[in-house]
Amino acid sequence: AKSGATWMLYCSHTIRSKRVSKEGFLPDFVDPNYNTPWPEFIQNPGDNWKNQLLGEYSKPPLKDYWDHPNYPFRIFKSHNGPHIFQHDHLIAPALDNSKGYYSGYKRNTFGRNNKIKVKFVAMVRNGLDQAESMVPFFQEQHKDDFISRWGGYPPKSSFTKLQDMMPGGTLEDLYFDYVNEWWDVRHHDNVLLLHYTDAIKDLNKTVSKLSKFYDIELTTEEQEDVVQKCSFKYMKEQKGKFDYKLPALKGYDGSQTVFKSNSLLRKGTVGEGSKYFTEEEKETWKQWEETKFGVDEAKLRW
Repeated sequence: AKSGATWMLYCSHTIRSKRVSKEGFLPDFVDPNYNTPWPEFIQNPGDNWKNQLLGEYSKPPLKDYWDHPNYPFRIFKSHNGPHIFQHDHLIAPALDNSKGYYSGYKRNTFGRNNKIKVKFVAMVRNGLDQAESMVPFFQEQHKDDFISRWGGYPPKSSFTKLQDMMPGGTLEDLYFDYVNEWWDVRHHDNVLLLHYTDAIKDLNKTVSKLSKFYDIELTTEEQEDVVQKCSFKYMKEQKGKFDYKLPALKGYDGSQTVFKSNSLLRKGTVGEGSKYFTEEEKETWKQWEETKFGVDEAKLRW
């Protein structure tokens, strides 16, 4: 969370849109929850994943967007680490084409051969920057009706200090566990580990890494177009496209979203955490990074 997931979802979608399986119509990018859905996120309290991906309350059906036959591959969002995908019953989403719905998971998800068709892109961000970004995420960005629907979650006071993301904190797994787990599988052929800072400094290079990983060769003109559309400037100009609409919600009329309009995409910069937290907090954070990552100097430097 707050490490560039929405950014990379849109960038991946823009890349795949340059290659279609056959000539014809491609659905416009409406919202991450339409074109690059998040199966783990249940939009209706008490609902299930099957209904979420089918989107039985949306017209046209949600599946017409994320599973359009002209896409060369599907894109799903997740906040999970690889240990979840390696569990017997929680391994890589797979569409059961005979039934036409999201049916579960397949095993043998990570490997060093081209037989495994599920690919994972994980992006990591500077921990202090990620923690700083969590403050407005919890306190300002969620819509009141979304919070009310989920019984007051997330409460606006739920993230006010760095300790929440430190070892032992309620959000420890969003940084320390996430980094450690994806680092351990970074050499697998179907895993691409990216850093938010690298993408900010050289988006063109990040787009090249993504397109190569997806086996999509872009022309110079296509590359330039993708880089331009994946820029924060361009994305912030696409009003209402990153509010996380709720098309699987009962009674959905197009207005229900997770976030307040155009609030999710903020600055797209690095170094904000260093400015926000006190010297004492930064020193404590540094010590925890050395404790959690220090056994691997390459990971600590990265």
